[in-house]
Amino acid sequence: MMERINRIITGAGVFRVLSIPYDAHIAERGQLTLAKLTPATRRAFTAVAASVVESLQLAHIGDPAPTHSKRN
Repeated sequence: MMERINRIITGAGVFRVLSIPYDAHIAERGQLTLAKLTPATRRAFTAVAASVVESLQLAHIGDPAPTHSKRN
């Protein structure tokens, strides 16, 4: 099963997969509170956020600079 999932993810062009550990606070299905998450879960979410920022920065590098036209 995991092999099939990995093939699908790779085929979709995903270059990084990060895991969030099980956390009882998340399993409660209520409002998430950072202070109630385990330290491992907080570190994992920090890693996910950093990865998203890095991906956006890398995607932006290839974009041409926006052009602004002046109206006289």
